[in-house]
Amino acid sequence: MAPDGATATINGQGRLSAGPNRMASGGGAFVTRGGGNGTWAATAVQGFVSYGPAGPEPFPLSPGATGGKAKLSVALSNRQSGF
Repeated sequence: MAPDGATATINGQGRLSAGPNRMASGGGAFVTRGGGNGTWAATAVQGFVSYGPAGPEPFPLSPGATGGKAKLSVALSNRQSGF
């Protein structure tokens, strides 16, 4: 949530490397609570909190997959930026 209370729903896909050479790529679409919409593209990783290794099925994951919460910088199609 933004300082002014604004919220957005986002979806997309991409790649994330959270190690020493952290990077993010990818993007998707967003819709604001006020009805605005557009696209976003990841530009940088601001932080990552690991939740540990992925558990067993039901999801087919790559060997060594891990879960976590990423904080990304993004570029928005309306020429604003945020994270």
